[in-house]
Amino acid sequence: MTSALHHALVVWGRAFTDVFLRYVLPSHLSPGNLPALAGNERSTYNIYTTARDAAVMARSEPVRKLQRLMDVRFHVMKTEDEALLSAENVYDVMSAFHREAILMAEAEDARIVFLAPDALFSDGSFAAMERKAAEGCDCLLITAICTVMEDMQPWLEERVRGPGPVSFPASDLAGRAIRHMHPIGRSMIWGGERFNRAWASQFFWPVGSSGLLAHCWHLHPLMVRPGARSKGFTQTVDGDFVEALAGTRMHIIRDSDEICVAELSPRNRRDDSLRDLGPFDRSRFLGWARQWLRPVHAGLVRTPILFHDDPVDPNVLAPVQAAASRIVGSLAAEVEDLWPRLPTVRATGELKDAARIFIYGSGAAGQAVRERMERDGIAVAGFLDSHRAGQAHGLPVLQATSYATQQKEGDSVLVVSQYAREIEKTIRSLGIRNCFDGYRLFLGMSERSPVAVSLQSWEIPHDDPQDGLKAWTADGEGHSPASRRLEAD
Repeated sequence: MTSALHHALVVWGRAFTDVFLRYVLPSHLSPGNLPALAGNERSTYNIYTTARDAAVMARSEPVRKLQRLMDVRFHVMKTEDEALLSAENVYDVMSAFHREAILMAEAEDARIVFLAPDALFSDGSFAAMERKAAEGCDCLLITAICTVMEDMQPWLEERVRGPGPVSFPASDLAGRAIRHMHPIGRSMIWGGERFNRAWASQFFWPVGSSGLLAHCWHLHPLMVRPGARSKGFTQTVDGDFVEALAGTRMHIIRDSDEICVAELSPRNRRDDSLRDLGPFDRSRFLGWARQWLRPVHAGLVRTPILFHDDPVDPNVLAPVQAAASRIVGSLAAEVEDLWPRLPTVRATGELKDAARIFIYGSGAAGQAVRERMERDGIAVAGFLDSHRAGQAHGLPVLQATSYATQQKEGDSVLVVSQYAREIEKTIRSLGIRNCFDGYRLFLGMSERSPVAVSLQSWEIPHDDPQDGLKAWTADGEGHSPASRRLEAD
């Protein structure tokens, strides 16, 4: 039986909705994408947005074409929640919508496809994704090249204004993306004097004149089979959501010929990371990694991903791949060494049956976890420390060597420290048993509570298809902002 796919797209605001309707949705409608899934009656296209933006989209011609292919559902946030749509809440609101989408996909026994309103797909990408679903893939991971939208627009306009369906061949889209790479992406090209030292989530290496090799710490989960492990994430689907999926049947798209994605970003897009450019600094990178990476990312980054338009000469690619693999492999090993290989505790209740609980680490993080556990009705017997003994926060502090000689059956030790890897080595050398990594528990406590949004049903209107576009334009002519910018040039 063909797997049902729930396509989930979050979009709001005039700028993003316009780009979605004019360029991105037409790429979804190319012959090898959504039309290739037309026989799958269980697949749906779910748009999470505001009522005003839903009205514009529902009356647009691309959405009407989409409705002829599959069930299109609008999920609209209640008006009182629109106050959340501020710049500082963008990712929180997006994740709130994604959590709702995951629950819906799971309820209907479908895989979820996470789409973005500014991400173009090459023709054939959706058909390739469905094939992976049929093969049993639980999580399909991709990366994209961030491009300068203004430089891409002349080429895009030729496609959307031409006769017949819009189609972006993979080789053509990859070549354009490489040539019009955004400064944010260029700041992650390895070996440059202006490398992005604030957010090094991707590393790129040029391959000849027409290729680009990528190794990515963060990959986007394009398609996921929801389950118990995919619930309750607090960050984004690119962050702790992927971490929770570790151990499932993952597949990374390694060649742009299979699936190619190009992100459209304005040239003047604000990005604070571009304020910190300079030669790559290993110690600063590891500081960033300690905050933003987990062991799963050290595994993902080892996979090379090739973008190219023309076929790449293997003799040109091989030395680039070898050099990149050495660099990435060394960094990945250091990242893995930042984190303990102890079982992870994510909720205090997981230790409720322990006879005694000791927290290894008596600093602010350890005390915060102790207070949380006691609020949850779970007593803490004391703290452990590698070097000292005494008292802390009203509880005894035992030196690890001393505790090792008096541990009892049923004890549990919760390591709450950013130096958990070093502590793990001490624990193993002393023979201390039943130890757990609790730093993730602390990080979850220090993060803001996930934003929640209330959704309401919204019926697609069947009146004048131009009304929605008129709602956007002061002159009522129905021109999109993107086309007006080009006409003005």
